[in-house]
Amino acid sequence: MLDFRKPQAFSGRLSRGGDHHDVAFKLTLTPSGSLVFDFEELPFSRATAWLRGLDDPGEMVSYFSLVAQSGEVTLTTDHLHLNAPVHDDQEGSYLALKGQAQLATLTAARTDEEPFLRMGLRGFRGFSRHQVETALGTIYVGGGSSKPVDDTISGFITLVAPSAVADLPAWRAEAGRLLEYLRLMTSFAAGRNLKGPTLEYASGTEWALEVLEQAGGGDTHQPVIHFLNQQPFVRAAVDAWFEPVFKVEQLMFALEWYVMAAGYTEMRLVQAMTVLENLSHANLTSRQSHFLSPARFKRLSTAMRAAAPTAHGDPDLEALLAALPGKMADLNRRPLKDKVRLLMKQWNVPVADLDLEALDRAVNVRNEIVHRGHYRADEPRSSAGSGLWPHVQFVREIIARIVFAMIAYDGQRIGWIGGYHLTTYPPSEV
Repeated sequence: MLDFRKPQAFSGRLSRGGDHHDVAFKLTLTPSGSLVFDFEELPFSRATAWLRGLDDPGEMVSYFSLVAQSGEVTLTTDHLHLNAPVHDDQEGSYLALKGQAQLATLTAARTDEEPFLRMGLRGFRGFSRHQVETALGTIYVGGGSSKPVDDTISGFITLVAPSAVADLPAWRAEAGRLLEYLRLMTSFAAGRNLKGPTLEYASGTEWALEVLEQAGGGDTHQPVIHFLNQQPFVRAAVDAWFEPVFKVEQLMFALEWYVMAAGYTEMRLVQAMTVLENLSHANLTSRQSHFLSPARFKRLSTAMRAAAPTAHGDPDLEALLAALPGKMADLNRRPLKDKVRLLMKQWNVPVADLDLEALDRAVNVRNEIVHRGHYRADEPRSSAGSGLWPHVQFVREIIARIVFAMIAYDGQRIGWIGGYHLTTYPPSEV
């Protein structure tokens, strides 16, 4: 099998629409999980002019397709973007193609591998390899303990199939969902978006490597699990996939928001609040999210509209009356702070040691940012305990406890309220 960390020679055919051309290039897989295409120069002519891009600048961007071979390995992609500058020399004009594939797949026949699925993780940091036995096979999560450099692939999540799998395509699909879940859960633990640009699969008779071009993941710099103590968390997360303590709708979406990096504290608070908005909307019933049932509120809103004055040509009153139905509907919706309390009670999230009035204050601050565009604290932002940071930490703590409760985690964790410190979950109530 080729070592794609070194340039490997390929030859194949580029195509788009009805046009095509044979090309040769060298392919390299970078340490960050990106494919680098280094094409041989082509004479610039009528036959190759279509490679320069779209004839109509107003057209939507379209991708090129490429099928190429290097020994036993076949590369295919329908998502290749080309940059084709022209340069001249004494012998003529040439296209210097540079390519980047949004998604590419490398395949080969391979008979000496047991079935497995392996995802490469950027920015992962751990200690030793964690192993969990499951009904789908054996899961391995691991990587180096050194601090990752420049978003390189430094860890892997691997699922090795049991000795006998009756339906490999079904196993592959379920394994893919499990690995994506674990990617986001390890991202949650690490406090950074651990991108998974490579996905390697072996069925026992074939091998495939999917490479997805991805931007850097970013870092919140706020892990909730120490990288030297991941095993209990990994085991709890895996167990919860098969036997969840309670089902969380839109969990993946919420975790993506939680680990999203932001440069401004205002955005950190908005992102954390978005997690709570998402979870409460997806996991509370419509009846829980409203004060009154639809029938009762309809009677009330009808009476309120009947009591409204007549505009009599007053444009301001006419505008108010036109907006009244939508505003009245808002009256029946529970505020976010109430919905989060309902959610935590429903899921038995321990909060006895927390001052939940801090949640109310954080919601008010978030509203101030969204509706005014900035936050005006009563004290200078540099004052101890003032500003936005305590609100961010409190909301992120609520989210962390929801995730820990979901997987029935029991062990050491990192807390951030009042500053970095080691603590435990479930918390010791005071």
